Order: sequence, then structure tokens, then C-alpha cells
Amino acid sequence: MNARTGAELRSGFGCATLAWFCARGRLPEGTASASTIQDWIATRLCGDLRPVTDPTDGASWGLFDLDHPRWNAGAVAAAGIPEAILPEIVACGQRIGETCRVESEMFGIPRGIPVAAAIGDNQASLIATLREPEKDLALGLGTGGQLSAVQPAGTAAGQTARGATWEYRPYPGGRLVAVAASLCGGSAWQWLAETIQGWTRELGFPRVTKEEAFTLLNELGTPARGGITVHPHFLGERHDPGRRASIEGISLATLSLGELAHALAEGICANLRDMLPVALWQGRARLMGSGNALQRNPLLQNAARAVFGAPLHMSGLREAAAAGAALNAGPILTPRLGARETLREDHLE
Repeated sequence: MNARTGAELRSGFGCATLAWFCARGRLPEGTASASTIQDWIATRLCGDLRPVTDPTDGASWGLFDLDHPRWNAGAVAAAGIPEAILPEIVACGQRIGETCRVESEMFGIPRGIPVAAAIGDNQASLIATLREPEKDLALGLGTGGQLSAVQPAGTAAGQTARGATWEYRPYPGGRLVAVAASLCGGSAWQWLAETIQGWTRELGFPRVTKEEAFTLLNELGTPARGGITVHPHFLGERHDPGRRASIEGISLATLSLGELAHALAEGICANLRDMLPVALWQGRARLMGSGNALQRNPLLQNAARAVFGAPLHMSGLREAAAAGAALNAGPILTPRLGARETLREDHLE
């Protein structure tokens, strides 16, 4: 498929799924439009509109022209997908309608509230997290991990829209953000806590809760200095699904729980650092952190400072992506807020 379209498609991309259905004649008869769930919800709130998508969401389907932005018509045709079923591309934050009567009554929300096009969760999180988008580097650790660097205005993807371990994604304002995404971020940290629970249970020791395990890892790992290296590819990586985790440098004296916790924390951060070319993020003034795994674990925060050699500033937002989505929609809501109201972070918590 990639050779046929001249563009890269991976399992899970929307266009890969559509191409599979089309090639096997399994696209439902009379299909009017394909849509992501968030785009469907946004248009459903407005009534019976045809789904639309913004560049941050559309690019996640694959077969997207980042530099214009629009569907790559030639690649779409080569994939056997009817372009007519792909949603129209609209600008980030564009008003697509307003809440209608039926949906207002169904969901218990006011009628006539403007609705903006949905936005990708990575970009939404960055809107809420970054202070100066082109000067900050964003590190997010939830279940997975993401390292993101918004590029200067005017940067074009051209033929370098994707490396083996990273990709460009659209960012509001017609810019691009370079992103490296790992499959194991916070889930690698959770693995170690659950492993402790399993070992204590198997040894017949008193039950250890997950929170107790996390506290223990932070306490033991903080003073450790590291004699081992952990590569946390427990689930593989998008660019290398068959890759698995490994531990290097084990000796008779180095595999203490504290050393393992310290090395795993640094390995989670170093994995993301090594996936994103240094030229795309060097010289950034601040490292902006978000995600529950990073928020809750001081050892991961210390590892981030050490790995990136920069001060770490935590966003403090419980749900950065939700806050960013609200901020992205702010301009279409401004007339309704009144002269004495503005949409700020303190309204979003």
C-alpha cells in the first residue's frame, strides 16, 4: 500500500482502515462520510451536519498534505478510497455550527452555543501547556509518552514530514509540531509497580498497594546514581512493533530496586529524547511537563531534568487536552462571555 500511494500508512490510521474496507468491497453501501469519533460528536451537537475535520485531526488519518493542508488526492485515489467520503478540511478552531434543540435537550446543555471543529489531543494539550510554543519543549507522560517541539512559522514538511521515529503534525496557526511518541511512558512505570506487587504476593509477604509501590520507587530511586540502563520498549514502538524492553549493565551489585527505578525513569525520558532529532528541539528554554505519570512521580520529574538538561515546569492542569480544546474554541465564544469575562486557565480547572 505504501509503495502504491507514495505515502506512509500504518495500522490504525483512518485511511488504512478505509483502504482495507474498499479493497475487500466491505465499505457499507450508501456510505456518505467517514469521521473520527470526536468530529462526529462535534457535528452531532449541531444537528445533521456532514462531518468536517481540522488539519490536526485529518493528518492523523494518513494520506494528508501537511503543507497546504488538504487530502493528498493522488494518494487517496491510489489507495482506492472515494475522496467524496472523506470529511471536508476546515481551519483549527473554526465554528462549524451551534448546539441545536434536539441535542441540547438530550445532553442537558443550552441551545445555540457555538461549536468549534474538534482538535487533536496532542495539539490540544500543547495549547494548554506551552507558554511560548516555539521556545518550549513539551514532555507528556500518560500511558504512553510524547515529546513535542512546535516549529517556527514558515517551516514546511516537504519530503521530511516523517522520520523513522518521529513525525510532523499540524499545529494551530498554520505551523507544524515535531512529535516523537512512545508506546510505553507511564505504563512502563506502572509495570514496575505491578511487578513489585506480584513478587511480594508470590513470596507470601503482606499485600502492597500500587500507591505504596509508587511511593517506595520514588523514595528508593531518588538517591540512586545509576549503574544500569533500561530500554522501556515493553510494547514495541510504532516504528518497530517487534522491539522489546531490555536492561543493560547488570552485575551482582547493580540490580537493586532503587537502581532499577532510577534507570527506568531515565530510560522512559531518554527513549523520547533519542526518538526526536536534536536539531528539532535544541536550544529550547524550558521543558514543559504534563500527564498524570509525570505529575505524580518526583523521580520521573528528576529524570526529565537530567535527560534534557533543562528546567522542568509542570502545567498543573489535571486534563491538559480538555483545557487546550476549550482554549482553541475560545475565539468563537468570546462574544458570549461578555466584556468582563475572558477564557483563562482558571476557568478551566
